[in-house]
Amino acid sequence: LAELECIQTITGIHVAEKEIIKDSNQLCPGFPLLVKGSMRISLILEGGEESFLYDLYPGDYCHEVMNCLMHQEPGNIRSIALEECDLYMVPVLVFQQKLMKETAFLQDIYEDAILKLHKLFQNNQLDYQSIEERLLGYLCEQKTNIIYTTHKDIAFVLHSAREVISRKLKDYEKQGWIALKKGKIIFLNKDAIQEAYRRVKR
Repeated sequence: LAELECIQTITGIHVAEKEIIKDSNQLCPGFPLLVKGSMRISLILEGGEESFLYDLYPGDYCHEVMNCLMHQEPGNIRSIALEECDLYMVPVLVFQQKLMKETAFLQDIYEDAILKLHKLFQNNQLDYQSIEERLLGYLCEQKTNIIYTTHKDIAFVLHSAREVISRKLKDYEKQGWIALKKGKIIFLNKDAIQEAYRRVKR
C-alpha cells in the first residue's frame, strides 16, 4: 500500500473512544486502514439489536466495509472505536479503481478473511453452548450480589446478540438463580450458577 501514490496523499484521521465511525444507515465513507487502536464491527439486526462480528486491530481488514463499498449500500453495519484510534480512510473511488485491481492487496484480503474464519471456529462463537459458557462465566466473575448493567451491554462484552443473552438470563431467572430488574441483575443463588458453569465447562 505504501508504494501506491494514491495512498500516500491520504490524510490520517483520529477517532475518539466510543465514537461511531459508521452507523448502520450510513454508506461507508471509504475503506479504513487502522494504524492504532481497535474497532468493533457489528451487524444491526431488525429491531435495532446489535450482533457482534469481530474486532479490528492494526493490520486487519474490514470485509463488511468491502462488501458495502462494492454494492454501494449501508449493509446494516456499524463500526465503533473501542479506544482512541488513528486510521486512514481510503476514498471509495480509490478503493474501487485502484485497490481492487491490486493482486497483492486482494491476496492479503483473502488471507485475512480465512484467518478471521479460523478464529471464529476456534472461539466456538457459532456454538450455542459456548455462549452459555461465556455467560455463566461472566456471572461467576461478579463480586457483588447486584450488578448494574443491561442485557445489551453484556452481549457487547461477550460478543453475542442481546436476544440470546436475554433468553438465557430469563431461563436463569425461572430457575431462581437471579432476579432481573431494569438496569440491574440481582443474584439469588450464586452456588447454582457456579455449579452450572462447572457442568458446562466439562
